[in-house]
Amino acid sequence: MKKLLLFLPLVALVACDPLVTDGDLKARLEALGFSKVMIQPARLNCGRFGQGKRFLGSNKQGQVVLGQICYLKAARDVQYKVDILSTMTPIPDRASQ
Repeated sequence: MKKLLLFLPLVALVACDPLVTDGDLKARLEALGFSKVMIQPARLNCGRFGQGKRFLGSNKQGQVVLGQICYLKAARDVQYKVDILSTMTPIPDRASQ
């Protein structure tokens, strides 16, 4: 029982650290104006800004965007940084012409 009490502070410290899920990243990108966002499963190393993931989505102009979103976990909050790697204009369907 005493050993269990020794690990209790460690568990409390881990529980206070904010977790960032793919759903959080997708919600953040949608709040920034992107739609149809798909998060790629592989993690990125963003250097001093922490970890991140690549995403594919569309912006307000209707262009397909390939980018990366990096996040840095601070004491109680999470900071995000979005970089656009490339944009592509979608090819219209022949059926709609």
